[in-house]
Amino acid sequence: MKSFTHVIFDFDGVIADTENVFAIFDCRLLNDVLERAGAPPSLTPHDIRQLAGNNDAAKLMIIAKRYNFDPAPHQAEFIKIRSAQRKSLFRDSPAPIGVNLMDFLKVIKGRYALATNKTAEKLFHDIELMNLNTLFDTIITCDPPLRKKPAPDMLLEAAKRLNAHPENCAYIGDNTLDMQAAIAAQMTPIGFIIEGAAHHPTRMQELKDHGAQIIIDDFITLTPYLIKP
Repeated sequence: MKSFTHVIFDFDGVIADTENVFAIFDCRLLNDVLERAGAPPSLTPHDIRQLAGNNDAAKLMIIAKRYNFDPAPHQAEFIKIRSAQRKSLFRDSPAPIGVNLMDFLKVIKGRYALATNKTAEKLFHDIELMNLNTLFDTIITCDPPLRKKPAPDMLLEAAKRLNAHPENCAYIGDNTLDMQAAIAAQMTPIGFIIEGAAHHPTRMQELKDHGAQIIIDDFITLTPYLIKP
């Protein structure tokens, strides 16, 4: 794999295992909707994990189409309940951070940034609840005019703020959109499976198929590839 001087991280599923927290949270709420709609409340967290990247209204629409019911009578209440309960989500259900994250950040000594599809409002709310708000000096969120991944906008903006050439940067993400964004930005795509790569062969293969040059579950694994600018 090509060496790099700077590292840009995704947040959900990389810095912290928020994806599983969200999956359990949304599974419970959407099963409640299914029950009210007269459909079997049979969703699992794995089912919800496949909807990652969609907002609350879009998730409801997908589930309504799958179970053949009209989402309109349920949408306002679902969004209201989800919004209210999400405010304390990561205080009530703490999300573990990636293995050896803190040690790796010491190794790269400030040559790193965060680039996420979250809006600034949601990200800063979440990292404050998780006590991670002092971890990153350079943070790029998905607010206009920047486009969501797989567009490379946020990654390129992160490289610019780090005063780094994109081709000398690695982008670490947990899904195929992250790999596409890294390739579009001409960065090294690195797949990260926070729950342990060996337990998720299908996700490993998906990340490889979308261009991941290496797939890891421990940040220190990347130390040999890091070079000084």
